[in-house]
Amino acid sequence: MYYTEQTEISKVVPLLEKCGLSMPAGVEYTAGIYTDNGDLAATGSLKGDMIQAVAVDPAHQGEDLMGKLLTHLIGVASERGLSSLHLFTKPDKAVQFQGLGLRL
Repeated sequence: MYYTEQTEISKVVPLLEKCGLSMPAGVEYTAGIYTDNGDLAATGSLKGDMIQAVAVDPAHQGEDLMGKLLTHLIGVASERGLSSLHLFTKPDKAVQFQGLGLRL
């Protein structure tokens, strides 16, 4: 697995759709984690003080990719001077983020 900040939107949209999500308008930053063969395994985006469009390919769930991705996105937000973030997620997915130490 490798990580890149230059995530191709053409690869992000199909992964989001596979996970029942869509690409939000006005996203300012998108990161991705790729497999060694170049497949996008996880993605997440920042829009102001909001983390959005976080998705992990079902084939790669259980590999702590969401935790790694959120750690990165929080770090980028911190570098941008943001000390408080909001997470936009579906209600049925909220428990996954609580498991990573986020407060709801």
